[in-house]
Amino acid sequence: MQDVMGKYNNLIKYLKLDFLRGTLYLSDSTNEYDRLKKYVEKIFEIDTTETQLKRFSWIKRYIISEDSKRWDILVGTASLLFAHNMQKMREQLLKEENIHGVITLKNAFFEVSALPTAVIVFGSNSAQEIWLTSAASSEDIITIFSNRDAYRKNVYYTAKLDPQNFMPENYNGEKERIDEALDKYETKTLKEIADIILGKNVSRWELGEMGIPYLRQRDIQNGVIIKPDTCVMESAVEKYAKQLLQVGDILLTKNFGQHKVARVTSDNLPAIASNSLFIIRAFGVPEEYLYEYFTSNTGKAILDKQLSSIERGATVVSISMADLKELRVPIFDEATMLSFSQVEEMKATDALLMMNQMNRLGAYAEQLSARQLGNDLEKRVYDDLLKAGWSKDDLQLDPRIYSINLKAGKWIPDIALVDGDKWLGAIEIKSDFSHLAPDWISKMREIIKESKIPCLTFSTGFYYEMHFTNRTIVKKLQEAPSKEMLLSILDGKECD
Repeated sequence: MQDVMGKYNNLIKYLKLDFLRGTLYLSDSTNEYDRLKKYVEKIFEIDTTETQLKRFSWIKRYIISEDSKRWDILVGTASLLFAHNMQKMREQLLKEENIHGVITLKNAFFEVSALPTAVIVFGSNSAQEIWLTSAASSEDIITIFSNRDAYRKNVYYTAKLDPQNFMPENYNGEKERIDEALDKYETKTLKEIADIILGKNVSRWELGEMGIPYLRQRDIQNGVIIKPDTCVMESAVEKYAKQLLQVGDILLTKNFGQHKVARVTSDNLPAIASNSLFIIRAFGVPEEYLYEYFTSNTGKAILDKQLSSIERGATVVSISMADLKELRVPIFDEATMLSFSQVEEMKATDALLMMNQMNRLGAYAEQLSARQLGNDLEKRVYDDLLKAGWSKDDLQLDPRIYSINLKAGKWIPDIALVDGDKWLGAIEIKSDFSHLAPDWISKMREIIKESKIPCLTFSTGFYYEMHFTNRTIVKKLQEAPSKEMLLSILDGKECD
């Protein structure tokens, strides 16, 4: 049995190196690759085809045979499963191939790279049920192929894949539970009851201190619109007439999975919405109902799950207009919608109770898990930043959202510093910088140049050293920097 496990472990190691070979993610592995290739070619027959769809998006197909056994797999970057520009390829696979399974490979799978990767498994006949799961090691892969029933991680099953999204989490049953709850009521899609307008990006030279306030994602805090610090000059306002807000408009944030909702009042006008915001303007239902539904305990839980299921993106997740238009909303008679009493009865269903408990927005601040704040040192830095005036919304730790794609793989900072939808910086935390390789800091400086993050701060929890992309200064502090200090430096107001 040990020989069998060793044989398949070596096969997977070879496939890892072969997939990375020829890209920037592999170095100094030629001897290991050649050794493994000779080993596996004695046992397996491997047919490989390769396609480069775009820069750093590689797809390879392997057909592996051993005696009477045969495996047919497609390996590619994770964007293969969800990116809009790859949907035609997914449609083609569904039409021409018999897909049996989908595996997402966690960052730990590739020791030499954090490249987010996925595997699509084909079969000779059509499958009654398609399985979807994730793996973090060679042992996981072996278990999935040899005895999936014994696999301890979540495995989801579906009779039909949606070409818009092959990600396993999209098939965890939450959408079905939402639909089951909503099926008890008359529903309409959002596009049937509201106009949906995407805000617009305003050119830098059209912004100033005077004019019409320019609303961005960061200007929605705790469900309230705060006065922006930037305006669109009145000479340019006509270009953005469609994005001028009206009383009663509902604003929904587009990026970063934050799902902020706010309602426009007369105190907020005039204002223009940026491209980080959707404007939802009700026409088929009372505008009071739609806003109250989106912000009620039940509606918020449903909306959060609906939005999570349609988010796309590997580095910065966002919601597309087309997907948003298709969201289902329960509809009642006008008197009921104005009183909003019947919607709240939906809390009685088990599905919605569970969704309410799982609501990311309600629990996010309290669920800074051991994985995200994995040790006392990271918690100390996080707490010091809060004491320095940063808000919890400014300090982001979710690696699914706040990560950076680089030429050499994916980089996940310990803490991302943001201001609404804008990156301000990142923090790397180490207990001691003295034991690191001499070129470590220079490599980190190259990272911030490539990623274009304005500031990278190194911290030991007792010492903070700030490096900047476009400034030669290095700021050394004995306490956590404040947000005001960082913004002042980035604005060029503090240079010593």
